[in-house]
Amino acid sequence: MKPRLILVCAIGVATVAHAAEWRFEPVVSFSAQDNSNVFLVDGEPQSDKLASVAVDLAASRRTERATLTMSYAPEREQYQDFSELNNTSHALRVGADWRFTQRSSWNSSFSWVRRERATLSFSDTAQDLVALPRTQYDTLAASLSGTAEQTQRLRWFWGAAAASTRYEDSSIATTAGGLTLEDSQDIGVRGGIESDLSATSRVRGELRVNRIEEGARGSRDVRRVLAGWTFGRIERVQVDISAGAAFSKLRDTGELVNVEKTSATDTVGSVNLRGRVGATGEMSVGVSRDVTNTLGISGASLTDSATIGYRRPLGRFSELNFGARYADRTPLDDNESLARTKTKAYRAEYRAAFSARWALVVAAEKVDQSSPASSSVTSTDTVPAIDYQIFSLGLRWSPLSRGG
Repeated sequence: MKPRLILVCAIGVATVAHAAEWRFEPVVSFSAQDNSNVFLVDGEPQSDKLASVAVDLAASRRTERATLTMSYAPEREQYQDFSELNNTSHALRVGADWRFTQRSSWNSSFSWVRRERATLSFSDTAQDLVALPRTQYDTLAASLSGTAEQTQRLRWFWGAAAASTRYEDSSIATTAGGLTLEDSQDIGVRGGIESDLSATSRVRGELRVNRIEEGARGSRDVRRVLAGWTFGRIERVQVDISAGAAFSKLRDTGELVNVEKTSATDTVGSVNLRGRVGATGEMSVGVSRDVTNTLGISGASLTDSATIGYRRPLGRFSELNFGARYADRTPLDDNESLARTKTKAYRAEYRAAFSARWALVVAAEKVDQSSPASSSVTSTDTVPAIDYQIFSLGLRWSPLSRGG
């Protein structure tokens, strides 16, 4: 998107915000950053300083039966020494929730993201993007889900989701000799039933079916059967447990895949805990094992992951945030042409607010990605080891904020 189109989007969102039922919440962030590995490569990393300007244009509309949210967030990065890395990333998201009747509701979402490098999520245990050498990529994602109450304690739920990632460059140079990136798609449907055991406890059963396509790294159908239990209150401590099995079947080996078996059965599941810490602190902890796609980077994998997040308000407007993530990805079906990959990531942010509208933001991020020496790899087409740190100091401006 060019600056003119960005301005048009901003004017469009601001126009609808004049309606009384809309709420407009723009945020502008300025930051100076120090990046220890701007090219995201293994060996002889180059550091640089950069300036970043990010705008988050968010609007929401709420009625008695529906909620609509929209946001567009462009970000411009300007480097001091390596101007060839200057770039503008984009993120557009639209979501809607609406209740048809007293016993049925629907939820839909759409997102488009364009970036120069992959990033990790510190809160979503299902997202395990791998840090990559810089290359532009676009990701489109859409979902639709619904629930229907059969009785006061019994509910049915269902959903469908699709995500597609496309790369600007299909091959990038690395110290390992090169890495081929493949356009990827992940399409899935799910359905199940949930029943309340008490006011603070419920159980569920669920079936999920996915098709993961990663170009020359193959195509697989994945079926999951899961049972889950949720108990506790979010105001104190709430625990969500799920366990089951994933049945994976290879549909197409692709040019880069050489496997000895075409199907696999793996135990999968997750444990997530959310709750209060002290009077104002909030913490979330999660561990999971699942069959995931890797956005056409290293082939469908069995991924063990763990996340932890902590948020604590400090005073009226200030707050402290911390997140950490660990992921261990093992290619399916004993695929020796692809490497096992481990990723560790940490991020801390302190927002020292002067008022409801202005805040000083200090942040630090570290990512360490590696392939264990024990991996039996027969191809140089593997995910490179990457280690980088980012320190940033900036200002956050919320011109329409009223402190809540």
